[in-house]
Order: sequence, then structure tokens, then C-alpha cells
Amino acid sequence: MKGLIALAVPQFRRPSGMLGRLVGRYMARKNQQRNTWTIELLDVQPIDRILELGFGPGWAIERISQLVTSGFVAGIDHSDVMVRQASQRNAAAVREGRVRLHQGSADEIPYPDKTFDKAFAVNVHMFWHDPIATLEEIRRVLKPGGSVSIALQPKWAKTEDEVRSSGNRIVQLLEKAEFENIELRSKSMQPVTCVCAIGHKINSSYSQIRANNS
Repeated sequence: MKGLIALAVPQFRRPSGMLGRLVGRYMARKNQQRNTWTIELLDVQPIDRILELGFGPGWAIERISQLVTSGFVAGIDHSDVMVRQASQRNAAAVREGRVRLHQGSADEIPYPDKTFDKAFAVNVHMFWHDPIATLEEIRRVLKPGGSVSIALQPKWAKTEDEVRSSGNRIVQLLEKAEFENIELRSKSMQPVTCVCAIGHKINSSYSQIRANNS
């Protein structure tokens, strides 16, 4: 059993091979509740351009693509297995240009500055090599007034205090990446509460006015 666990754990970081395909199917089934809640927090609008970091099997992207009728949803994931699974799941939307999937690293997003209205990541930020640098890269591709939502269901947490501490650490990362108006949400789930920290990219003129008035 320990050997199987040792084989499976790295697959959640970067799924590969046949075991990675099985992990993708598992994630699509098991992660629906926290993905659904995160999508609700995004308050998706028909014209939104939305980016998911670490889209896995593409379940959340599929749901969002049904809501974004005039914009598009893009995703980046470093696993070729997940890119294939998500591409199959979203084949029609990819053909229509409503979904754009990329294999690569979250710290090198292949889009120009100020492309997206919203960005989000669910249970992946702890795998980022340099979380602050990645959040700064996300901030670069967000439009002024855009937001990033970082959700986490810390299944290792044994108490609600530990869950809150996990959420507060995400808030601190967002602060260091110069996001503003940060809020921390939580939702009771099994086996443990899910948290989501939401940060906003405020345009520089607004920030300067606020600083001058403080």
C-alpha cells in the first residue's frame, strides 16, 4: 500500500503516463465540489476572459465555457496528460475558440499584459516553484480591476484553525505580489473546509489616489 501511495502522490503534481490518466479521472470526480464553489465566487460574466492555472482534466474550464458566451476561457497546465484529457473534454469549445489550452508553466503565461478579467487556481499553488513570482505573472496578465482567486482544500489540516492558517498564508502571498482588497472566503465541505483568497489588481492611478488620501 505504501508503495502505491508513493507512486500516486507525484502524479497530483504532474500527472504522466497511464497512472496520470487515472489520476485525472479521479480529480474530475473528486474535485467537483470545490471547483463548483470557486466558479461561483468568480461571478462569471458572458464577456469575461478567464484564466485557470493548473486545469487538470478540464472540468472547471468546461463549466466556465458554458457561461462565457462572448469572451473565452484559457488554461495552462504543465502535464501533457492533463492537456490531452482537457482537450478531449472541451473539444467542441476548443474548435469554436471559446477554450484555449496550453502546456507550460504558470510562471510563464503565454499572453500579453492586461488580457484577462479573472484568473483562478484550485489546489495547485502549493506546487508552484516560486508562488510570489507566479502571482506576479498572473497579475501581469490581468486587466486593471481584474481578480485572482486561489482556492485550497487543505486535507492535511486537522482543525479549523489550521484551515484558517492555510488561508491566511495565501493572503500573505497575494499581499507580497501586490494584490489589493484581498478577502478570504471559506465553505464547509467534507473532509475539510475549503478556503479561497481573492485579490484584486487595482490600476495604478487609483492606488496612488488612495495612498495620497490615507
